[in-house]
Amino acid sequence: AIILYSGGTTGKPKGVVLTNLNFNAQALGAKYLVSELLKPKYSMLCFLPNFHAFGLGVCMHIPLYCGMRMVLIPQFNAKKLKKYILKSRINVLVGVPTVFEYMMKIKFGPRDLKRVKGVVSGGDIVSEALKNDINKFLKEHGSRAVIQNGYGLTEAAGGMIFSAKQVADVPGAIGFPLPDSEALILNPKTKKPAKIGEDGEILVRGLTIMKGYLDDPKETEKSFIKVGNKKYLKTGDIGYVDERGLVYF
Repeated sequence: AIILYSGGTTGKPKGVVLTNLNFNAQALGAKYLVSELLKPKYSMLCFLPNFHAFGLGVCMHIPLYCGMRMVLIPQFNAKKLKKYILKSRINVLVGVPTVFEYMMKIKFGPRDLKRVKGVVSGGDIVSEALKNDINKFLKEHGSRAVIQNGYGLTEAAGGMIFSAKQVADVPGAIGFPLPDSEALILNPKTKKPAKIGEDGEILVRGLTIMKGYLDDPKETEKSFIKVGNKKYLKTGDIGYVDERGLVYF
């Protein structure tokens, strides 16, 4: 479907080959995992770059796949954020943490955010202090939404771990993998699956994972690892999983 260029962990741009199945599996999985955010009657504000997997997969393809109204802002202008939210009657906001930090500096009326049903943050870690501040700000301005985390990478079509509302308040949690996806924590020393609650590298597998890097079989091979009889994508990120299968970053 598309080739997105990403520096990944090496800094050298590589073409990530993504299929229709990758994006559709992400959309269908998200609809199952965070159904409270993806109702056809809702509007989502899309201002993340569309040449980035987060913007293209999560902010454009998912809402359109789910029959939602997607409000596309070609170039983000922080000073117009209030106007976008109010004029377009936005229900779902998706962005990086700095966007929500900026939002808290804007003067909203006590009921201005009543239509906002969901707030999803990705692309960077959200501290517990910032999460609490954002949730308090939303509540003070009429919204019942709480910030929900997401996690992903270009090689996984954008997002593949999402925080459902019922676990949004769990400190450090980034959520559950999409259906037909799996997150495995690998002990970096033993190269074996880590124990529950033990830190290690996050490995992922599932229907959203890329075909490979364009014309680069060597780099493609290096980015995957076999554990048992299953093939996983190495993320280079550190995390752990609890007894419920909830992933922490």
